[in-house]
Amino acid sequence: MMWEENYNIDHYTSGKEPNLFLKQQIGCLPQQARVLCLTTANGYDAVHLALAGFHVTAVDISWMTLDATRQLAEQNELNIELIRADLLHYPLGYEEWDAVVSLFYQPPRGAQATMCQRMMNALKPGGVLILEGYTERHLRKLKKDIGPALASERLKRALPDAQFLQLEELERPQSEQTSQMGTLSVVQAVAVKPK
Repeated sequence: MMWEENYNIDHYTSGKEPNLFLKQQIGCLPQQARVLCLTTANGYDAVHLALAGFHVTAVDISWMTLDATRQLAEQNELNIELIRADLLHYPLGYEEWDAVVSLFYQPPRGAQATMCQRMMNALKPGGVLILEGYTERHLRKLKKDIGPALASERLKRALPDAQFLQLEELERPQSEQTSQMGTLSVVQAVAVKPK
């Protein structure tokens, strides 16, 4: 499995820092929020949220990344609920979460719009979706098949009722990374579910 090859407990290709965009946007979340993290990557995003006082549930298909997240949570004496599941089939719930965080989860072709709608449905009214993903430009540089690119126009079409506090495509430093390229070409979104 590709994710098992890309991540292991001794070496994180995605670095040992929380996602930069998440750190910038964490103030959008209400205190004591119940947060659903889609994918755990290096574990630092879920731990960053838990350290900020949020109640975190993290879902990932890879047992290795979940184990790395568990170890990091234990080191910080944090309680994070970890669930191993394929996000395409995992029930996100309905109006259950104060926030959904999706960082570099690239749904398969044909599933993007449905997945975005499921994320929004999972939010309580007034809940916040924080999303960052690779654009087509970055995937061409990456030369890895990790799913189709995300784009701001597609997100607007998939979430017509959402209030976007931020939605843009940009180049940003890969400051939380330990290797690979120095910049990321990304789409970033902060969307609020109408009350």
